Amino acid sequence: MVRPLRIEYPGAWYHVACRGNRRARIFGDDKDRLRFLKALRDSVEAFNVEVHCYALLDNMYTSY
Repeated sequence: MVRPLRIEYPGAWYHVACRGNRRARIFGDDKDRLRFLKALRDSVEAFNVEVHCYALLDNMYTSY
């Protein structure tokens, strides 16, 4: 099932989260976490967004 479109407006804060299938691990080790953080940094620069906080767990990530 597809979720409804998000209403977007200037200055809004959004919670972004992703979890592994059946809560499986998405980060195997610190090297995976560093690779993810590089991709996050590149995305922040490319799309001109701000990340105020984030958390990397073995089976998910979340950010605001």
